[in-house]
Amino acid sequence: MELTAAVAPAEVRALEEVGRGDVAQLGGEAEDLEILRALGVPVASGWVAPVTVEPARLAEVLGPALLQPVTPPRASLPPLGDAPRVRLRPWFKTLAHQQRSRAHFPPGDVTEPAGLAAAIEGFAREARGPGGAGTSPGSIWIRALLCEAPIGGLASSVGRDDGDPAFVTVRLPEHPAWRIERKSMRIVEAGDAVLQPPVVERVADLVDRAQLALGWPVELEWVVSRGRPAVARVRPITPTWRFTDDSFRLVEVLWHDEGPMAPLSVDALDKALREDGDPVDQPRVVRTFARPYRRVEAGRGRHGERRQGFLAAAARAARVLGDAARPIAAARAFARTLDDRLRSFDGDALERMEDPELAKSLRERQQLVIEAYELLDRGRQATAAVLGAIEAALGTVPRDCVVGLAAIRRTRTRRRLDERLAAAAAKLGELPEQLDPPPPALRQSFAELRRELAQKRPLGLDVLPDAYGASDTSLVAGMRAAVDGRAERAEREQRGAVRRLMATARSRPLGRGRGALARSLTLTIERLADAKGQVAEGLADANLRLRAVALVIGRRLVDQGILDEPEDALYLHVAELTDALAGEPGAYTARVRLRREQDDRWRRFKPPTRLPARRG
Repeated sequence: MELTAAVAPAEVRALEEVGRGDVAQLGGEAEDLEILRALGVPVASGWVAPVTVEPARLAEVLGPALLQPVTPPRASLPPLGDAPRVRLRPWFKTLAHQQRSRAHFPPGDVTEPAGLAAAIEGFAREARGPGGAGTSPGSIWIRALLCEAPIGGLASSVGRDDGDPAFVTVRLPEHPAWRIERKSMRIVEAGDAVLQPPVVERVADLVDRAQLALGWPVELEWVVSRGRPAVARVRPITPTWRFTDDSFRLVEVLWHDEGPMAPLSVDALDKALREDGDPVDQPRVVRTFARPYRRVEAGRGRHGERRQGFLAAAARAARVLGDAARPIAAARAFARTLDDRLRSFDGDALERMEDPELAKSLRERQQLVIEAYELLDRGRQATAAVLGAIEAALGTVPRDCVVGLAAIRRTRTRRRLDERLAAAAAKLGELPEQLDPPPPALRQSFAELRRELAQKRPLGLDVLPDAYGASDTSLVAGMRAAVDGRAERAEREQRGAVRRLMATARSRPLGRGRGALARSLTLTIERLADAKGQVAEGLADANLRLRAVALVIGRRLVDQGILDEPEDALYLHVAELTDALAGEPGAYTARVRLRREQDDRWRRFKPPTRLPARRG
């Protein structure tokens, strides 16, 4: 039902109109609902009004809605109700107030206009009493939902008990939950007998779409509105991620999270991060949320340390400084030999190679990528050891300093490249998602820039990004990354963290000896950052060569009808590509399609850092 200014009091808002402008009064959920509506996710019809509104005036607005005919249910849904109803629920600005007060406001449906005013008055009385949970009347709003069925409940976008991203759950309050497989939307565990499978499947799709739209796990309240399940409330949840039998941690050898990563890169990471004693058939790195997670020992992770005695701290610093010298030297050796190895790869005539030789070339290029991954991981481990030595000398290092000190430092060549891209972006002005072709005035400068950057690509672990010069779209993506300045911010945070540590060493009565230890250790941190920057630059070059040979294989598999696009080869592991070249049967196209869908599904999702193992 549409509201008009002549009918509705000024403070009564249609739920369909709640959005960003209401965040100050209604909290961040108002913005989330606007995002859902903009992306076509059904949101329930209804109204929102402050609890201080005159009950009779609000009843005037809601009364006509109860006289409207019931909207016929959508196809494939069973008959759900025979009369419209208004469901009164509270709307708190904060999630904490909502959770604290939920039990005081059980859902109550009103089906007759004559009972509306009394129901609203009773709701307001409860809000002023224990149900308000200590909030002021002005911070509680009445949410009046127009429903068409007596059912309505909760749905979670991940497993309710274990945070499993492969499942969603749907339930009524105080009833067993239904469990639905996300990939197929197939019911794998039936819950209460009140809900029927067609309704459960629609609600599961609803909460899945809400998670995709917002980018984090959500729990929503749903009702049947306008003949279909619709969102009544949505809120973020923090699951306990215990759906695995082992503990995993997000791979962070370069960035904390660079988004979905192609299976070809995850395959190389698995080989690079394997440890002695790992079972041959058990991967060290798995692809979850389309990101790489490495298997770690339960409880393993960095913990802040206390300051030690000076002699113990000095001995530890000496040992750590010697250990850190080895990955620094290895990174420099890698950089010295890299150009010769790349030139040998570039001299290969990939298109004229036979299939076995092409598969061998793929493994050789992947080996170079694996070496870069190993060196980055050794640099990460050395940085963690140096941080432990700093804490032994100065005391626990703050979390924000830890993140800054662990950053990489770009090479001089990369810094100039980023400045060049940022300058080109400034000339272009607003950066579109795609630019093909560029404006006539910039066409010549774009062509020159593409020629200049034909063999350069973004820093990162993933093999997917192409060279800046491959297309105008790739060039614009590089400009956008340069303007975003992720690497530059990391370098600034590192410099700030070093200054904070040295200021701490000078300000505390720690003695000159501890200050000298801190200076030596922070200089080593900076040398490690330089070494990791050199390896990251080499990794970018190596990934371009791995991508090139994979695309040649992809084109051959397209010609044979095994793949749909040459880029599909990036979504297969090396063993799968080798088998496909050798003619081994396999559902390669289906595997690629599912993995691409995973990328699309989880692209905007903010993944957890840790995945703890199930409790035995």
